[in-house]
Amino acid sequence: MRAFLACGLRGAALAGLLLLAACGQPDEPSALVMPTPRFTSIPDVGYPLEAPDMALGARVFADKCTPCHGERGLADGPMVRAGAAPTPPKLAEMETSWDKTPQERFAFIAAGKIERVMPPWKDALPEAERWAVTYFTYTLHYTPERLAEGRAVWEAECADCHGQGGRGDGPKAADINRPVGDLTDPVEMMTLSDKALYNIITEGVGDSMPAFLENLTDNQRRAVVAYTRALGLVSPDAIGRPLPPDPTPAPATTK
Repeated sequence: MRAFLACGLRGAALAGLLLLAACGQPDEPSALVMPTPRFTSIPDVGYPLEAPDMALGARVFADKCTPCHGERGLADGPMVRAGAAPTPPKLAEMETSWDKTPQERFAFIAAGKIERVMPPWKDALPEAERWAVTYFTYTLHYTPERLAEGRAVWEAECADCHGQGGRGDGPKAADINRPVGDLTDPVEMMTLSDKALYNIITEGVGDSMPAFLENLTDNQRRAVVAYTRALGLVSPDAIGRPLPPDPTPAPATTK
């Protein structure tokens, strides 16, 4: 695959993206306690200072989000089942995140939506944890099988220009008429939705990258999107896997 995001990476996908309702709900159905919001509008989200860690995101999701979103992101957590919270979006469904950006998901997690019993996490979680759970929930609908398919397509079609790790340093990168973008850069990737990545793969980018509409099936293009997203994340093996067990030991029983 020739210069997949060569040049103009930011400009290619910043327009027309909408805010998403997603993630979050602490504690038990009978005693809902939410962090107090300190602002009324979406703040400037900044950018990740380091690559988001999916293993950390999985732990934060298990601890803070499953009461409403459920362990698999199917909107079936105990708060919802008890009728103590409205049904949230199903994070495990592709459509929930498809045309949204990680940047928008991060902003929503920070601000929350009190009327939907979604607390603001800006002051309740460190920034690194918010970025980690942002990307974990954003990729929750990916599966290990889809990532494996994406890797196979990547190695066959993309690595010659983009490099095995997606840094734009493939053996044919020098032949491209523009610099090949670094797909592991979280500052760039947080502004691109999966739909935007899919459209770039499908339609190509001018003379820098060919369109893959005819060469790859729809499933293959979606798989490449997932694998491309995972290239810039720490612990990508945590994506699509069961949540980690609760580290809190069970109380001792008395006879």
